[in-house]
Amino acid sequence: MISSSSLPQLQIKIGLLGANASQYRPAYGFGQSVPAISIALQRARNEHLIDFVNFTFTWLICDCDQVLAVGYSNKLILDQDVDVIIGPPCVTSALDAALPPGFYGLPIFLWGATIATIFNDNNIYPTVTNLNSNTLCLAQAIEAVLLQFQWYEVSLVYIPDDIRRVGYFFPQDFQNVVNANPNLTIVYNQQMAATTASMHNALTQIKNRSRIVIANIDNIATRRNFLLAITDTGISQSNEYVFIFAQLRSLGMLQQITSNSNTSKFDDFWKVTNGVDDGRDGDALKAARRTIIVDLENQSNSQIDIFNAKVVAEFGKPPFNCVNECMGGPNDQIPASYARSLHDTTYAYLRALNKTTEKFGYLTKDLARNGTLINNMSKGEFQGETGLITFDDNGNRQPNFFLTMLDISDQANVVMNITTLIKRYTNETGLWANRGGKRPLYKPICGYTGTECPQNITTYILIGVGLVLLLLVATLGGIGYAVREKLKEKERLTR
Repeated sequence: MISSSSLPQLQIKIGLLGANASQYRPAYGFGQSVPAISIALQRARNEHLIDFVNFTFTWLICDCDQVLAVGYSNKLILDQDVDVIIGPPCVTSALDAALPPGFYGLPIFLWGATIATIFNDNNIYPTVTNLNSNTLCLAQAIEAVLLQFQWYEVSLVYIPDDIRRVGYFFPQDFQNVVNANPNLTIVYNQQMAATTASMHNALTQIKNRSRIVIANIDNIATRRNFLLAITDTGISQSNEYVFIFAQLRSLGMLQQITSNSNTSKFDDFWKVTNGVDDGRDGDALKAARRTIIVDLENQSNSQIDIFNAKVVAEFGKPPFNCVNECMGGPNDQIPASYARSLHDTTYAYLRALNKTTEKFGYLTKDLARNGTLINNMSKGEFQGETGLITFDDNGNRQPNFFLTMLDISDQANVVMNITTLIKRYTNETGLWANRGGKRPLYKPICGYTGTECPQNITTYILIGVGLVLLLLVATLGGIGYAVREKLKEKERLTR
């Protein structure tokens, strides 16, 4: 590790592409997120990764507008002469904003909801380092779960939104994975609306078609409504159903909720999200017992709360000075849910600078601006705020998925790691304790309608034995009758 104070100070200009419209602030608002950069910088300085580098910042707000994103990306490179771009956090705008850095050879580091599989294509995005895993990796993780438990027929339901947009990318990737596997079949595929009627209709269709349901619902309030729909349709009463929620949040069975005091905390995913008790947490819990969540490695709620407290402490401070209108209204004064992601992508960039210095023994502007080199220098692993982060040679994050479900005490329990499949349970009886200790079948013994029960083989055995005995009795009776008649005939002839 290079930490010599004798190295000349290098000036690095970081360009940020952000989002700050009111609808984006809870997820990745500018003021609610950028303190994470300051926290990452302080960590890197504490570890003496960047003792020889001074940083300045400039930023443009593209608000997930694709035209603005590509235009502002060019503007940061050509007019403001930045050395690296961080952002944007929206997947659709990042798809366009990441192209100019590839053309000019500058590094770009992505965070937030940049979950599109195409970012892994090094021919299109040669200088992208993406903190996120993608929806194809998520689909492959779901495939591994289905094969592990021999669940071969599944339904797929999803409700996308315009913030995270996982629901726009995951269904197609999952269908492609299933189509390539001859053992798996999607028997029902439906995009639902975020309405109770649409959810009930889909669940009614599922009752007669499958018992294993893959669900992707981006919005946490909508997801809870779906849990309530599962209970309201009577499905949660049955041990037969399994709902597998596929997500890329690094939260597992936690969710960020807002309390009445305008602070955020992390709580169980079946609980009401707005701090106003509607009396239905118990109903949502009944459905949660029928669910499995597959998500990237997550931290504990206490770890997340500690990080968020650091973010709040940096609100409004230099170098970003985001106050007043920049921070939005009184309900916007909480850390963005993706702030941890921004911390980790910033730290990954600072770490890549240090590794470049280690490789060459020095760091120059040309080296720092070499997007392909910096991308390659991102390789390796470190412990981040979103879990253990591992990058490959091309700056793609290698996923570490956790499979989480509730135990008999309704506590979230990680039962499996999916990189290569690693079981974290010793027996299936305990694993399925909420279902009578038995693994659910992908098709019930009596079929989806309950009318296909196989006849009890004992009945057939008893009938068969009865027929054999009847035949034996008849045979013996016939033989006895013949012998008797023969004796009578002999007696008659000897008189």
